Amino acid sequence: MQRMDHRASVLALWIAVFVGVSLLACGPRVACAEAIVVAEGERFAPQGDHGWKLTPQSRSYANQTFGAMWATHGALLGAPADSVGDVAVQRVDIPDDGDYRVWSKYQAPPYFNYLHRVEIWQGGKPVFAHDYGKVDAERMWSFCGGTTYNLPPQKQIWFAWGVDHDAAEAPKQAARLTKGPAEIRLITLANPSPGGDRYVDFILLTTNLEDTCIGWQKNGQAKSPFMFEAIHATPIYLRFKNVAQQPAKARLFTHFGHFTWHCAPKHGLLPDEPVKPGAWSDWVNINDVVELLTDEGLQVTLIDGASEGRAAQSAAPLVDASAVVPVQVSLDPKGRQLLGELNVPSGGTIHFPIDIVWNRQSKLRLSQEIAADLVRQSRADWRTASPEKPQHIAFYGSFARGGSDYADALKDALGYNTQLPPPYKTLPVDGYHQHLRNEAEIRKFAEGLGAERGRFRVCSFGDEISLGEINFSDASYIEPFRAWLKSKKLTQEDLGVAPEQATLTGNNRLKWYARLFSAEQRFAHYRQLTGVARQAFGPQVLCGANFSPHHDVLYYGNQLQWIDAFKHQAMSMFWAEDYIFFVPELPQTISFMFARMQCATKYHGQPIHMYVMPHQPGQPAEYFRRNSLLAIGAGAKHIDHFWVAPQENYSENYVSWQSPETFKAIHESIYDTAAVEPILVDGKRRPARIAIVTGKATALNEDDAPVDVGADKFLSMCRLTGQPKQNICRKDQQFLYFALKHAQHRVDLITEDDILQSNALRHYDIVYFAGQWIQSAVIPKLDSWVQA
Repeated sequence: MQRMDHRASVLALWIAVFVGVSLLACGPRVACAEAIVVAEGERFAPQGDHGWKLTPQSRSYANQTFGAMWATHGALLGAPADSVGDVAVQRVDIPDDGDYRVWSKYQAPPYFNYLHRVEIWQGGKPVFAHDYGKVDAERMWSFCGGTTYNLPPQKQIWFAWGVDHDAAEAPKQAARLTKGPAEIRLITLANPSPGGDRYVDFILLTTNLEDTCIGWQKNGQAKSPFMFEAIHATPIYLRFKNVAQQPAKARLFTHFGHFTWHCAPKHGLLPDEPVKPGAWSDWVNINDVVELLTDEGLQVTLIDGASEGRAAQSAAPLVDASAVVPVQVSLDPKGRQLLGELNVPSGGTIHFPIDIVWNRQSKLRLSQEIAADLVRQSRADWRTASPEKPQHIAFYGSFARGGSDYADALKDALGYNTQLPPPYKTLPVDGYHQHLRNEAEIRKFAEGLGAERGRFRVCSFGDEISLGEINFSDASYIEPFRAWLKSKKLTQEDLGVAPEQATLTGNNRLKWYARLFSAEQRFAHYRQLTGVARQAFGPQVLCGANFSPHHDVLYYGNQLQWIDAFKHQAMSMFWAEDYIFFVPELPQTISFMFARMQCATKYHGQPIHMYVMPHQPGQPAEYFRRNSLLAIGAGAKHIDHFWVAPQENYSENYVSWQSPETFKAIHESIYDTAAVEPILVDGKRRPARIAIVTGKATALNEDDAPVDVGADKFLSMCRLTGQPKQNICRKDQQFLYFALKHAQHRVDLITEDDILQSNALRHYDIVYFAGQWIQSAVIPKLDSWVQA
């Protein structure tokens, strides 16, 4: 149900929008003299029961907390691909006579048609009509602003990581509109194949006739086009009652925004003049602090009414948290369309659901009340499979950054067994720190821990890092390289030159071995850091670095970094992450990731630390639950949920207060782990009789294999934002693995080195190989195994 009528918000940008509010640090400000009309998708009135309908963001292509696909206020107007002739209508007011570009902001994953017509009617007749969403239409795309890719409108665009394809399309021909009422009609058209479901976020009319928007050129903040125009077009008004004994203002603060790349804290101070004790403030528009591209959390604190500017950010509260401040929030400056009334403890946080401006079911609530309700549900309603938390497998998750009593209570109720203050129960060794990148940092941090260093468990060397490589042009590496070649018993026949004449940048064989030499140099560096950490903290410490598989070949895992590094004991703990939900990969890909990790850790038994991300929007609760249980079944000894709650304390990684089902899944999966933990602690994987070969020959050669863009039907349609890498051989390995697992077979991954060095083939009845390269020395081994 909508709160508002179907009349659009209008923003006349030459008028000061924020009467009575001093914004201390906020997003891009409206500074240009242009007229803008925003017709939000959720305010259109469908003219039938089929075709167009209000569609939550979670049911669109953009259900995630990270990236550049965003729906203002959490909803769009959606229509299925086969809808033809369905109409939705919205009435708007045109602020002035003039020429207006007519932009449709819609979701457009590549290669598909999303045909829809926009008509504008005035005086009972159409004055504008254009068909949008054709596969070859030029559009402004996500990330194409001045400080990212700096691209003019393109027909199609290709991103290496997947689908972040918000699009804004407008014909060059402007609409001549007159001041006064107008009707915007959205009409579905026959959608040529391939046709996709249509999801329109908003229609925007602007007297700026250029291909630009707020934040597009300056700072590149608008990663998704026209987002700031849209969020500023719907005002949200707030007022408060001064319960202090002296004149006061209200300091507004959002710890973090969740709009990726624009997630710095935002500050506000209202009103301009101090409010007398016992009086209500004026209504003030706060939509430059509360930007409803996501759920938001707004902290409200009463401070001295004389406070001004940046000094207000650190001004002491006038009253403590035991004093409650009456607050009202409205869609209009007279309080006739109230969104909510709350008694806010001074310094407390109001939760604004993303859809609060239109959805009558959404409510403003206090964060601490939501947390307390989740604690109650955990005790009364949710399954708790064990009377105790896990005693061995560590569950990590960040709550509140700096601590708060209600956040700690929620963390404990969910079952976390690490990093909680007394009297909550935790594992005896649960210390954790990100990041210690060199020997000096390790020793300094250990010294600071003092007697607590014996409780320190997890030492991170970095997040989303690579191991790096040597400078192949540095002559100081030549002699060590030659010595390394000799230690490997490589000859002139292997290298094409005598080992004593080898260089790091010679023929292809030398380049191959130079890469392996470089990798082993980096392994030695991290092996040395691991030794320093053990010396500094004690033998209990585990050292690793989060190796993110959303780089290079998606969710495959770099061969040298994911396998060889652990064979060479570069680190004492494997660490990876599950962000599968924001790339175009199967949810079951997490199983393949664990197969890679098991291949890596079989040599020395390093434990696995796994980020299983509960972040919502993005990760469906049922997928999170499956991934959590798969992770412990696959041998993970640490489960890390990264940033969890309260949502206002974190940027794009969080669990929304609107997602109680995710908090339930966290609680139940932790206690399910506790119930089965006794059989997991010393458990070992059953050996498989089927293997898939994964090796450096394919991985390293495929990295350098050219992709014929012209021969690819889809890539050839696109402006490329990166250099495509061949990945078909490695993807073949993944899908062979999936097929075998779906057929209920146990499957191992083995390397070419395993075949050469440990005669691994003797353990298997069936071996699959996918790739166009193989180490030549492996061929006789394979031949002998087949013959046997």
